[in-house]
Amino acid sequence: MISMRKPKRTPNRNRSSSLDTPDFRSAWVPFAKQHFLPEFDALNLEFWIDELEDVRAPARAVAKKIAETYDHYAKIVESVFQSDMSLIAMREAGTFSDEEMARHSRLLSRLMRTYRSYQRVELENLPERYLLFIKESWNEWPALKQELLGLLSQMRDAWDREHHSPHDDHYIG
Repeated sequence: MISMRKPKRTPNRNRSSSLDTPDFRSAWVPFAKQHFLPEFDALNLEFWIDELEDVRAPARAVAKKIAETYDHYAKIVESVFQSDMSLIAMREAGTFSDEEMARHSRLLSRLMRTYRSYQRVELENLPERYLLFIKESWNEWPALKQELLGLLSQMRDAWDREHHSPHDDHYIG
């Protein structure tokens, strides 16, 4: 089973430079202004770009980090539809109405469309395509984040409800 956990944030002890250094910040400010990109702190708050190490192609590195975040959350939403794969997912998915499932399907479509867009950009490997991906994914992120927060709240709340399943006392494997 593919892990749906976001990778741990670990400091890089092997390299002397990362995107979080003052050198990168001073390089990022004019780069971001020149290309009308979001500020470092705003991107870092949402996508943990301070973990990045390769500053030779900052747009490519940031686009990849954004895409990883979209992919991470797409896997969580997908678990709602692949609930037969896990007792956890079965319990959480069992709380959604048909309308909610349709809304989650649209959310998954939006996440995957953006992720597949990134994969195309990666294959094209053109700097201007990375810049466009960053701008577009950044602009759509706030709405997606709100929907994800709602979904995750529902998934969390599934554990507050009394639930009885014929499988509760048996291992399925």
